Amino acid sequence: MRRSLIPAVLLTSVTLTGVAAGSAQAADLRLPFACGAQFTGKTYSGHSPQNAIDYNGLGGGNSDLGMKIVAAGSGTVTKSLYYSKASNVGYGNAIEIRHGDGTRTFYAHLRDRKVKVGDKVSRGQLIGHLGNSSAKYNLLAHLHYEQRSSSGAVVKAQFNGRTAPEYARFGSAVSHKSDNCPKSTPGPSTPTPTPTPNPTPAPPSGGGIGVALPSISTRFRATVRTDNGLPVSARKDARTSAAVVRKFKNGDAVRIVCQKRGQTVTGKYGTSNLWDLVDLGGGRGAYITDTYVYTGRDGRVAPACP
Repeated sequence: MRRSLIPAVLLTSVTLTGVAAGSAQAADLRLPFACGAQFTGKTYSGHSPQNAIDYNGLGGGNSDLGMKIVAAGSGTVTKSLYYSKASNVGYGNAIEIRHGDGTRTFYAHLRDRKVKVGDKVSRGQLIGHLGNSSAKYNLLAHLHYEQRSSSGAVVKAQFNGRTAPEYARFGSAVSHKSDNCPKSTPGPSTPTPTPTPNPTPAPPSGGGIGVALPSISTRFRATVRTDNGLPVSARKDARTSAAVVRKFKNGDAVRIVCQKRGQTVTGKYGTSNLWDLVDLGGGRGAYITDTYVYTGRDGRVAPACP
């Protein structure tokens, strides 16, 4: 499948309130993005298979590379592979999951694959990250998504038992906010609450003074999340070789002033070159890789640093 580059179209914001299908799927399927993530979906003339949907983040181009892709429903991984040139299809990194009623969901062009064949997955579980992988095409980043019947036919996608609105708005980008949230009490799903943070730590003895903060008044509150209890360093620039100004531990509260692209780092929340300039007080700040910062959503949450 190759996503055509077509002129910009009307962006229509909707919720999944389309007409319910004649026979609702037994599988509890939700949008294939992490809880609360915002993105758009589209299908169009020439799309193959016709009932597939292409999903993108809101920034355009390749700005959505690395968005978290999660299982639309619980089930068993039946495919996890890279489609080579010999396959004569351009899916790149792809995953298929078989659900309890025999239906399957398919996710293609992933940057990576976090599950293997035979794995049992839960709805909302991370299975990979949005990418542009393909052995056949040169693509902009997006998620190619299919729902397949038990016989293997690609059918119109349904979420919460309702047909996806992309088919009724053919050729238009439809905006979504994912409701693929952790199961709790019966009723509408709610976003995972932000953990109660620890107080902002004092600078370590001998620590640097950081960098001067730009003239940006807004602060975005977030929480540091580290691996195995190890601290994460805040630095004078967006690279791991820059001088350490402060160390943050798991649960520390931070206030993001702005964000910029720097060295690519792999951390708790995947791989990214996005760094957050956090307010240390006194008009000074330091950069911390966004891969160890819980903001509640993927991508940028603050303006670009000047």
